[in-house]
Amino acid sequence: MVIGDRLRELREAKNLSQEDVEERAGLLCCYLSGVENGETVPAIETLEGIACALDVPLYQLFYDGEEPPALPNLSNRRSAEEIASSRSGGAKLTPKGVQGMGGRAYNGLNGSAIRLGISFHRNWAAEDGAMDLHCPRCKSTNLKKVSLAYGEGLYRVDTRTRLTGVFIGSGGPDMIVGSARTKGLHQTELSKTLGPPTKWSYLKLVLWSGIISLVALVAYVNHVMASPPPVSALPVEIYAVLFSVAFVFLLILFWRHNHSTYQQLYAQWNRSFICERCGAMSQHELPDNW
Repeated sequence: MVIGDRLRELREAKNLSQEDVEERAGLLCCYLSGVENGETVPAIETLEGIACALDVPLYQLFYDGEEPPALPNLSNRRSAEEIASSRSGGAKLTPKGVQGMGGRAYNGLNGSAIRLGISFHRNWAAEDGAMDLHCPRCKSTNLKKVSLAYGEGLYRVDTRTRLTGVFIGSGGPDMIVGSARTKGLHQTELSKTLGPPTKWSYLKLVLWSGIISLVALVAYVNHVMASPPPVSALPVEIYAVLFSVAFVFLLILFWRHNHSTYQQLYAQWNRSFICERCGAMSQHELPDNW
């Protein structure tokens, strides 16, 4: 059973739109659409919220029967505490002990943290400390790095089309052969919003300065031609002084942005995360090797 198809089936059976589920569960429509289309894998906490929004028990998201499925005989199976104890060499684990294990508090089956009375919520733990990534607004662990979300919204297109046709007119049959090439970059609105900071272009500064100077020169020439001689050169001298001061000031401003402000903004962008549940942005300090 595909979880996305099952969610769509339950939602349509309740005569609910994605906007209705968004209002009830606090999830974005784009995220719900991604889940239903199989593009996003929701966490169990998110599925619990969707089940509440659909007013169905959680098991119905994975089971399409009328009655709850019959549980098999689990008397011979080990409990979660026994499994965790066996992996730790027989020692009894407590929440404090699991936290102290740091990076070793992950099992080898699916990479998820051992849940023993505590919830790690997608922790990246290291020997010298633990890292907990969660949304500060909705406490969800469905966080995606902004740089990754930005890259996923970029699509490079490079297609070629060849057209061949035959038509018959008054002058007899003829053939048309043509070709076209489409090359470019498509970007989603979300990707545009999450774009990284950019450096200010020195080339644009020079070009705009040249355009402004050209316009000023044309205006001065028209003034000279329309005025009787002698014509004062004072406007040119004033413009030259003001333009030089403004250009030097802008040049220093551009240099400061590209060598100082840009580095800080890029560092903030690089450690930013977006919540796939509520769309909130948050920043998290990452290990150097992450």
